[in-house]
This record gives sequence, C-alpha cells and structure tokens, in this order.
Amino acid sequence: MVEQILLNKNELLLNKIVTNLEKYLIVKSNFKLIGNNYDLIFFVANDDNLLNSTYSLVISAKTLNRYTEKDILMDLFQLLKDNLTPAEYTSVYKLNVIHTSDPFVKNMNFIFEPFKEKRKITEIIDLSIGSVYIQYGYLLKSLILDNLFQNKNVTILLKDDSQLKTKIVGIQNNFKVETSDGIIELDNILRIF
Repeated sequence: MVEQILLNKNELLLNKIVTNLEKYLIVKSNFKLIGNNYDLIFFVANDDNLLNSTYSLVISAKTLNRYTEKDILMDLFQLLKDNLTPAEYTSVYKLNVIHTSDPFVKNMNFIFEPFKEKRKITEIIDLSIGSVYIQYGYLLKSLILDNLFQNKNVTILLKDDSQLKTKIVGIQNNFKVETSDGIIELDNILRIF
C-alpha cells in the first residue's frame, strides 16, 4: 500500500514536470512542430529511501544542443521554481543536461525504445548502462510532443476523455494548438496519437 501511494505521489510530480518540460521544449524549438522534441527525460532517485528521496532530472534534446548548459540550467531551475510547490521543487536535487550525442543518451534510447510507445512513465530498477549504475529511476515520455507534427492527421485525447480526429495546423505562442477543427488549449490535451 505504501508503494502504491508513493508511486501515485511520484507520478503526480513527474506528470507535472513533463507538462512543464513540454512547454519549455516547444518554446526552445520556436513553436515549430517537428515531433519528438527530446531524446531523454529521466528522473533518478538519489537514495533508496523513496518516501523521502530527492531526484536528479536528466534531460537531453536536440533543440537544447545549441544553447549553453548554464542558460538551460538557469531556465529549467526557474521553470521548476515557478511551477512546483516548494516541497516538489526541493525534491529535484540536481539537473543534468546531456548532449544528444552522448553515449548514455544513445544507449538509453536504444534499450528502452520498445517501451516508449506504451506508457508515459517507465520504472527502472537496478540497471547498468555502460559505466552508469541506476539503482532506481523513472524514464519519462511525453504523450504529446512525439506526435505534435504540423499537417499530421492525429487523434487527440482530451482530459474530459473525449477524442478528436483532426489535423495539426500549428501552435500559438500561448500554447493553443491549432487544428483543422478549431483551437485546443495544450493543457486540455492528455495524449496525441
């Protein structure tokens, strides 16, 4: 029971972080809808006491490769501070921005590619990738960014459980998604497939 409560608490925090990262990556790609705007979003527990653990957030995205690590880190810390509660914010112990060509990013994507399509959060326990040992962590997937392509026919699942089959036209600077059937707030979308 404690594990289920913990997972739900962690899932809420992870979903909140992914939602904010989605918007951040859309901004950094100048609102161009190219799909798959990131290569890795990974949340690693810093200790095995998961009830009180702090986490390291690891992110890698092609669109971030052109910025300095310092600028991205400052942006991300401010983004998290502005959008998380103080307790949630202090649970993010460290941010790591890794270039998309880094072997760790390539290996993670190679190993977990089959799982990325199935769920938003993949739990990782006791795994070595190259010289990196991961005791416990979460691999995160955006269920929106991967299919947010301009002129792509999609099905959009909304938070009220309704679905809309439409074509993506674009996205406005206020995160309103333009479709062939009208405008949808990005915050109202659960998934695009």
